[in-house]
Amino acid sequence: METMYFTFGVLTMVAMLVVAAVIYSIVKVFKQSKQIKYIEQDISWSRYDMNDRFKDYHQRIENNYTTTRDMANAYTDMRIDKLEAKLTGAHEAQMKLNNKNLIKG
Repeated sequence: METMYFTFGVLTMVAMLVVAAVIYSIVKVFKQSKQIKYIEQDISWSRYDMNDRFKDYHQRIENNYTTTRDMANAYTDMRIDKLEAKLTGAHEAQMKLNNKNLIKG
């Protein structure tokens, strides 16, 4: 009979260890699933943040490009206007000179 009590005692201890291991495993699984959710949230926030940053940088680059292009066009137009004024002025001076020669001639 004593061996039977001893055997039941050992089986009870083994059963308690198995239950404790199962409970410990369940707690660990829940903790890790929480950590995974937090990591997934952080990753999604990082993606949204990076996406916003890329949009902001793209907008800045586009604005700089537009401004630079407009400035280059304005400068080119100004230089063409000056050249046109010089050519028109030289042409008018030549016409006046030709008219004077015709009148004298």
